[in-house]
Amino acid sequence: MPLNALLLPGDVARCPTLRFGTHNVRGLTLDNIPRFTQMWDELHLGIVFIQEHWIPSVVHSVPFANKFSRRPHGRGWTVFWRYKTTSISASTASSSTATPSEELDDSTISAGRSRGGVAIAIRTSLIRDGTVRLVGDAASVGPEDGRVISLNIDWAGHKLSMACLYLPNHAPERAQFLQDRLVPLAASAVAARRQLVWGGDFNFVHNPSLDRLTTVGGEAMVPTATTEATANVWAALPALATLVDVFRLQHPTSRHMTWLQPNGHCGSRLDRFYTSDTLSTQVVCPSNLLRSALRRCVNDSDHTVVVCHLAPLSLEHSSASSSRPPNAPPRLNISFMKDPCLSREFEEWLDLRLASLPTTDEAVKRWWLKFKSKTLKWKIRSLNRDFFFKNQHRASVEALRDTLATLTSQVNGNDTVSIRAALAEIPHVRAELGRLERELEAFYQTKTRTPDTPRYPIDL
Repeated sequence: MPLNALLLPGDVARCPTLRFGTHNVRGLTLDNIPRFTQMWDELHLGIVFIQEHWIPSVVHSVPFANKFSRRPHGRGWTVFWRYKTTSISASTASSSTATPSEELDDSTISAGRSRGGVAIAIRTSLIRDGTVRLVGDAASVGPEDGRVISLNIDWAGHKLSMACLYLPNHAPERAQFLQDRLVPLAASAVAARRQLVWGGDFNFVHNPSLDRLTTVGGEAMVPTATTEATANVWAALPALATLVDVFRLQHPTSRHMTWLQPNGHCGSRLDRFYTSDTLSTQVVCPSNLLRSALRRCVNDSDHTVVVCHLAPLSLEHSSASSSRPPNAPPRLNISFMKDPCLSREFEEWLDLRLASLPTTDEAVKRWWLKFKSKTLKWKIRSLNRDFFFKNQHRASVEALRDTLATLTSQVNGNDTVSIRAALAEIPHVRAELGRLERELEAFYQTKTRTPDTPRYPIDL
């Protein structure tokens, strides 16, 4: 049933959608989590399906979970993990010296990292205020290999079975995975009368002529095949054949590569969302990302994010009640708080102002109205000017990110000359961008900080 048959146009405008994305992050570190979460904030995602987090065990995930949960301004995430088994010894994984409060560094964690693992991250605020309701525990079908995690979620009248998937690289293993893991997963959702939402890195495409690019002898080529082995197995399984590739349903002829090989030789649309047929009319899958988000994701991973918006069935249980009133005053821009020096300056200024706080109630009221409407705004604007001025040196990094985003967009076009040129240029731009960002990080590390100065994350 289409969206306009469920809600009046005015209701649709007032009611927010549930935005979810899938992202192969190619390895989480304590340093890149702030950049990923900043990008997900820009895309207003409420749920993220994560593949290849490379975290080997629940003990090692503790500092990462803490990093996700400690986002400022109530933007933290609750993460449900599945791990790929590694060669780490059982004594290491169950060591009594490793406690939830222990902050393991990246060198300790990377010692036994395995290139796999999936997770589902949900905004903690959505769970806390009841907008998203979890039904039961996180589930997986088959062995604990870090390729499947499933959650039953109720939202705005929808009863969903959401699964994050990371399929094997080789065709025979994928075919077995479809039959042994995905068919039972689909059957369990149907038995529970839940609509399927599957997202992840599927490592195959249904139509290579639309969803793959390659280079032969330096020339950009589009495969002529219209199917491949895994796609044939998928189509032969009734439980999977009825699922809808949301992007392809809404963009039948569009080319959109979600993975680009680092050397620029090929690309594929490996990352996507499938839904139950009856749910597909309630989901929108945009063909383009915000440019600011595209700049981030093509640099930190070789996969881009795929985003879907789900419309509510019921206004009563949607997140509309938790949104700001339409006539609420705009929030102050406190970007300067990302800079420790400016943050400390603001704290010192605020302490001086509060020292002059009147003692009587009436005087406090008059003082507060003037302070809030004029003095505070003036100071924050002044600090923001300083912040943006201090960040002018990042212009070269931003320009390269723009270039990388433009090249990625060209790869998804139809001009073979532009595709070939973009694939050749991407590795060089990546290398130069990495060098400049390392220099930028070194600059920030040389900033002086007193021991009790709060360390705010700096999102590049």
